[in-house]
Amino acid sequence: MTVSEKSRRIVYHYLLEDHARRHPDKPLLMMGERAMTYAEVDRAANSIGRGLKAAGVLKGDRVLVMLPSSIDFALVWLGLSKIGALMVPVNEAYKAGMLQHQVNNSGAKLAVIWNGHLKVWHDIAENLPELKTVFVYEGEASDKFPAWTYRPFAALFDADDSPLPPAVEY
Repeated sequence: MTVSEKSRRIVYHYLLEDHARRHPDKPLLMMGERAMTYAEVDRAANSIGRGLKAAGVLKGDRVLVMLPSSIDFALVWLGLSKIGALMVPVNEAYKAGMLQHQVNNSGAKLAVIWNGHLKVWHDIAENLPELKTVFVYEGEASDKFPAWTYRPFAALFDADDSPLPPAVEY
């Protein structure tokens, strides 16, 4: 699929790709001591997109994301956008009933969760029948729910960072 001019002007990850070609070394994301250029962000989003695709995420799938505000939060969103999947951001304050409702209502089979939030997920894990895979951000899961496959978030950056084929057309 070729991307229309209209999509290139309004779909964020296509704008990112175009800016990465025109201004590769210009800073795009900065938080604390960490900064990333347009080209670095584009490559990281490609890696994350490919890594999630390799984990079974398909176009139209929903992926739960419960991360602190960070550059990586934005990179996950961009990676999902590049493969046509949808990010379901989860409020970090959610516990028990609210969290269970959002997870089950989303239909997501995969989640990206900060290690510090895993306990609240484990507390309701038996009531989350659709969730199968958890990418753990910053650290490893100390307790594990037997029905879930756990993977380190950092593994998403190991995937190929070459451009992804277009997945979204406006």
